[in-house]
Amino acid sequence: MDRDEIAGFEVVSSEKAYKRLHEKLIKSYALEALLNEKFYDPNEISDKEVRSKAVDFFKHVLECREKKYKSVGYGYDYRFEDDEVAGSALVHESVVHMAFFRKEKEFGMSFKDEMDEDDIGDDIIVAS
Repeated sequence: MDRDEIAGFEVVSSEKAYKRLHEKLIKSYALEALLNEKFYDPNEISDKEVRSKAVDFFKHVLECREKKYKSVGYGYDYRFEDDEVAGSALVHESVVHMAFFRKEKEFGMSFKDEMDEDDIGDDIIVAS
């Protein structure tokens, strides 16, 4: 991935869940940038180019093939993939957690391996 490429995005279901994950998410993205020497320099790319790259990334997200699996717990686990991006979503009544990342063309930290199910599971409230 080039230095000026969109790495990915994540969606978390609630403010409470995000607050628990915030530091871990920031560290994860920062560590990946440091390890791969990918630093964004606003003097090297215009706002228009950044928007264009973001639109391109989301076009790939919309073009992904989808596979749906019954989750081990509640809801469904969705997996998404195209030639450029891959993602997943846990859905129970609404999206609990969703993440999409640009596929690495060489060795890199894809899919934020340091996050596990315990990081999001405690915030799921099931109505009976």
